[in-house]
Amino acid sequence: MTRRAVRPAVVAVLAMACPVALSACSTSVPAPSATLTQEASTGTAKPSEPRTVTPSTTASATTRPTPSSSATGSTAALTVKNEAACLVKEPAELKAHVESGWQPPIEGGQFQALTVAGETVYGFGGANGDVYAVDVRNKTVAKLATTSADASPAWMIASPKHLVWLTYDSAADPTTWSLYAADRSGANRKRIAGSPADHREGEGRATQPAMVGERVAWTQAVGTRTDLSAVQVMDLDTGRTSTLAQGNLFPPVAMGASFVYGELTKGQWSLHAADAATLRPVALPRDLPVKGGIGHLAATPERLLWGSADYTTLSVWEPSKRTVVRYRLPAGDEHAFQFLQPTGNHVAWFASWPYSILDLRSGALYDVGKDVSVASADGRVAVSWEKKLSAGNSGQRAPAKVSIIAEADLPPAPTCR
Repeated sequence: MTRRAVRPAVVAVLAMACPVALSACSTSVPAPSATLTQEASTGTAKPSEPRTVTPSTTASATTRPTPSSSATGSTAALTVKNEAACLVKEPAELKAHVESGWQPPIEGGQFQALTVAGETVYGFGGANGDVYAVDVRNKTVAKLATTSADASPAWMIASPKHLVWLTYDSAADPTTWSLYAADRSGANRKRIAGSPADHREGEGRATQPAMVGERVAWTQAVGTRTDLSAVQVMDLDTGRTSTLAQGNLFPPVAMGASFVYGELTKGQWSLHAADAATLRPVALPRDLPVKGGIGHLAATPERLLWGSADYTTLSVWEPSKRTVVRYRLPAGDEHAFQFLQPTGNHVAWFASWPYSILDLRSGALYDVGKDVSVASADGRVAVSWEKKLSAGNSGQRAPAKVSIIAEADLPPAPTCR
């Protein structure tokens, strides 16, 4: 597969999802009130015919309420607790699990896991980097979609019925992108968003999608300005698209039944939430500590997580608590908190090869071996291992081995203390 260096390309390109300079924030790819308890499913239903949506052509539009009219959270002050993250050795049991994975019969032998749902791992693989579903339990493989010769995979989310994925459509112009949706079988594939037909090189930016039920949200550039975008929400059952917000925005994530997104106003960041079904505001604490910048935003039904603008600190907040826990990397450590994939008490992320996992209970983090891709969602952690057989980025690799482990069954990491 000639386009296997997925994440490095994403690092360079998804930074463009940031509405301001990289020094202020990083990439896109989710504290609401305690009512945010309904679990989000990250998937889509059959979408409408492909079209690029702009605020002027949405079926229904609502703008984010102003601070004076939006819901506000509790006035009780949040407590910030600082924890030092520490690098420990990968648990031997996990290493053995990775190496004992199943080798799916994929053309070319290569496969990179991007998301997991149940016992199926979804990602890109084969000689051309096409979309595959690898059923680890039943030992079956299905090619769901082909990609164009110039396309590069970037991000993927799944629900029990559907799959949504982002690709960059030109190696020469990383601002040319497409967002696709299909049934989990690969049927009814549609391009639901992306660069406009009159796109000019360097204009606009891609975004990671977020999913609640059958509603998918993303940011779409407005015109050619780099500091103006709209959060679009499409109901893939009906094809109807609405504009949730417009401004200098950080792309949304899904937390429970809500979408959460960031906004930069007069040099200060703030977070906002809206019910995914009604697009009405949902209360957030006013003092969530994000004013200094957002490097990455992520969520589970129980937690909201964000990386700092300098990538060195991960903040975690649970709506049931009035405490924000900050995990800070040691000085000089290069495990940049970006492309976060939280599930349960663990966070997997890609800083650079290799992938890493952080145990939120202890602050211990470890690298998941060389040549291993990690995807976590829905209480599962999927890994795909392509052992490098020769040096260089284009060196020969062994056929991929794929496996899944329940997040609750991840072997405990050594403690930091």
